[in-house]
Amino acid sequence: MKTIMKSPEEINCVCVLGEGRQGAFVRRKALADTTPGAVTVQVAYAGLNYKDALATEPEARVIRNYPRIAGSDFSGVVVESADPAFAPGDKVFSCANGIGVERDGGFADYVRVDRDHLRHLPASLSTFEIAALGVAGITAALSVHLLEDQGLVPGAGPVLVTGATGGVGTMAIEMLARRGHRVVALTGKASQELVLRELGACEVITRLPAEGTPKPLAPAAWAGAIDTVGGETFDGLIRSMKPKACIASVGNAAGNALVSNLLPFILRGVRIVGVNLTEYAPLTEVLLARLSDEMKPTRAIGLTQVVGMNEVPRMLQAMLRREITGRIVMRPQQSKP
Repeated sequence: MKTIMKSPEEINCVCVLGEGRQGAFVRRKALADTTPGAVTVQVAYAGLNYKDALATEPEARVIRNYPRIAGSDFSGVVVESADPAFAPGDKVFSCANGIGVERDGGFADYVRVDRDHLRHLPASLSTFEIAALGVAGITAALSVHLLEDQGLVPGAGPVLVTGATGGVGTMAIEMLARRGHRVVALTGKASQELVLRELGACEVITRLPAEGTPKPLAPAAWAGAIDTVGGETFDGLIRSMKPKACIASVGNAAGNALVSNLLPFILRGVRIVGVNLTEYAPLTEVLLARLSDEMKPTRAIGLTQVVGMNEVPRMLQAMLRREITGRIVMRPQQSKP
């Protein structure tokens, strides 16, 4: 086994559920008791995602075996490796693919992983930048990529981003704007209008005109949309899309149920594409290349909030209450910048 330093016997980490406790809690844990892996990584940064927040609620059934160290994306440096694909000193990151759910995740000083859950860090991105992007940024990039693959081009009309102040929403707004699209942001946080406009939104609205109306078709308004909300908002979107327009469905913060009608699909040819990083894993290298270049959301990355490990449980609860704007990453105390 190659090594540049000896891994500690114990680590600090944030677990969710288990041990007779609910929610998230910071504890000490033997590294040997974490999910095994051929590569040991010292965590530099780990992103806080809505899925991590949901994992703290038993009824959400995000996690089946607990206590589990949460954190569905992280960046860091390899310290030990029994895998020839990774050497001590390599800068790496991990994103989704069961991290923090099926196996222990990034809210820890050190993580043990296998090659299926680890990638080398692109030279054009730092450990902070890739963590600031994380699941949210790569999901936003995938959403834009899929919409453009479905025919969305600049000038076709306004593109709506719902849940605009969240991690995916803020990143998506800037990426779309950088690509030349006219972006409209939908948010319940009217106080964040200036921030959303600085990210590239041309307009900020707090409610869809079609939302809550009984008509099966609303005026055709959107050439494309990225929806992180679901629920009634998603229904309003479906009924107000332009002909042959596509919705990238990312999240379900307002509910899983789909209540709509067939007329937008039959009469306007509206399309929906589901966005799941695991299912589109073959596109990861393409997305990283675009995130390093024409879609890099530099403003959104610059707004990223960095917190310590002890603050993670409180921040996850704030996410569930929808009090968070933008992206948050955790930095373990002993990590280097």
